[in-house]
Amino acid sequence: MSNYPNPTQYVTYIDFNNYVEGEVTIELMNLHGNSLATVYNQKMDEGHNHLKVSISEFPAGVYYFRVMHKTDTDVLVDNYKLVVTK
Repeated sequence: MSNYPNPTQYVTYIDFNNYVEGEVTIELMNLHGNSLATVYNQKMDEGHNHLKVSISEFPAGVYYFRVMHKTDTDVLVDNYKLVVTK
C-alpha cells in the first residue's frame, strides 16, 4: 500500500491490493491510536484499489491510516503514516 502525495495538504490517494474478497475498513487515526474518521467501509473484490481521501478538515500533524481486511477466517491489519501540512 502507498499513499501520495505525502506530505500533503488537502487530498491523498491510497493505493493497495486486496488479496482476497472481503470487508475493507480504512480509518484515519491520530498518534494515540484514536480513530478520527472512517474513510472507507465496504466489501471489496480481490484486486488493486485506488481511493481518493480528503483530509482538508484535519490540522497539520502526523496521522496514520489503519487498513483492515476482514475475511471469513482472518483480519489483516496494516498501518501507514500520513503527514499533513498547512
